[in-house]
Amino acid sequence: MRIPNGFKEKTLKEYPALQQFYKSLAEPLFLEVETPEDHARIIAKCEYNHPGETIKAKVALAMIWKLLDNLEKPTNEITVLEYSGGGLSMALSKLCYLLGIKTVLVLMDKTPTSVLDVLRGNGAEIILTDAKKYGFYGVIEKARELKKEHPEWKFLYQHENRANYHFHYHVTGEEVLDQNYESIDAWVTSIGTGGTLIGVYDSLKRKYPQLQLYTNMPKEMPYAHDGPSNALPKFSGSGGLGCGKKQKFVEEREHEVVEHYLTSFEESQEEMIDFYAKTGTFIGSSSAANLFVAKKIAKKLGKDATVLTVFQSGALKEEKKKILESLNQTAK
Repeated sequence: MRIPNGFKEKTLKEYPALQQFYKSLAEPLFLEVETPEDHARIIAKCEYNHPGETIKAKVALAMIWKLLDNLEKPTNEITVLEYSGGGLSMALSKLCYLLGIKTVLVLMDKTPTSVLDVLRGNGAEIILTDAKKYGFYGVIEKARELKKEHPEWKFLYQHENRANYHFHYHVTGEEVLDQNYESIDAWVTSIGTGGTLIGVYDSLKRKYPQLQLYTNMPKEMPYAHDGPSNALPKFSGSGGLGCGKKQKFVEEREHEVVEHYLTSFEESQEEMIDFYAKTGTFIGSSSAANLFVAKKIAKKLGKDATVLTVFQSGALKEEKKKILESLNQTAK
């Protein structure tokens, strides 16, 4: 196991459940996606085999690890507060359950039932916000309110928690570097918090100075969107915050972004179904959206380039059902 700079190795020994969770993360897996001969090579880093089937398992581990590095009381005497679009909450609730930490999670009321069932099974307290009225930014605001009401709670705040960025820099990025690819010319993923996007980018730039940075965002709610947050259907785990607000990690590197791509919900769904039809592998809508954009970049850069993206999550139960129903209808 890698011990990222700034994280204490002794904490893993003091909390066996934390160490066991780290060990449960899947071994690095990379998949080369077939492309036309005149297009760039596409490599996808697969992160859907972790607990919760999401790269967010790494974020949960990182934030809790840093919390425990400086904790001065038993874990059963603290309460962790966090908001989530879904993926992080599943991994975080499991880890906190294993550590005996009480967890309060704020999500939108449109969160899939399959996700809520997992959270309840892990003993988390769930607070739902009105998605139509407040959108995703509403869960962040609600979490902030709860922190003011309960100052003793440990609010993780994933969008500004540096452990998020540092873990992707020192672990996820290093996993790519271990592959010793001759060249990587472009890196693209959806923004989300920006921790994966920027952490991996900064890590890879050390070996690949020519690396170009691209982002992928839902067309329905792009990065730095000036309008209010909304609850329109969009690919999961990503989206702008609304009201012109920007994800901190991305804002710090905004000048290095070559292009911001927009992917509609429909486009992500079609790519998700198409990928399963061709490979027999379920990937989530955010992973499919990344592939959709990676293909555009591969066409733009041409056959001598390499594009790296990430499949950050597997398909939810509801998404798998939709994929299979769509293919069954097509077969009739």
